[in-house]
Amino acid sequence: MNEKSIVMRQKLWWLNFGIGVFIFVVLIYFLVEAQLKYGNFSVLDIGTIIVFAFLLLFFFVIVSYTVKITVKDRTIVIETLFVLHRSFSIEDIDCVRIVKKESGHTKYKGIEIIVNGKKVRMLRKPSELWNNFDELIMYFKENNILLEREQ
Repeated sequence: MNEKSIVMRQKLWWLNFGIGVFIFVVLIYFLVEAQLKYGNFSVLDIGTIIVFAFLLLFFFVIVSYTVKITVKDRTIVIETLFVLHRSFSIEDIDCVRIVKKESGHTKYKGIEIIVNGKKVRMLRKPSELWNNFDELIMYFKENNILLEREQ
């Protein structure tokens, strides 16, 4: 069988990562400012704590959307946050669901990957935001993996 390497990543992943790094630098600035101003971290004023918590939450939301899916050598690797990896053999995939969702006025298409009866990953973002989305679907078809369409 012809082996392929498909890397599916968000088209604007670098923007998400850049915003995340910027927010992280701002968080460090707040901590250094508090250290220099008060001499310790226990006397932070409430405004700094609220801004710090908000930016920390926003940082994790932005970075959590940085997902990369790689299909190579009959395995599928799902990478999140650049360090969390989960690998599955193509033979272990039960089916792939192509899901169409409506959220308010937005309609989008995503996929759910079912491995050994458990949902592994749902790409909740519109397929237009991902490069190689159609190529990944074609790869599943070529390898006779059951594709279900859900409305």
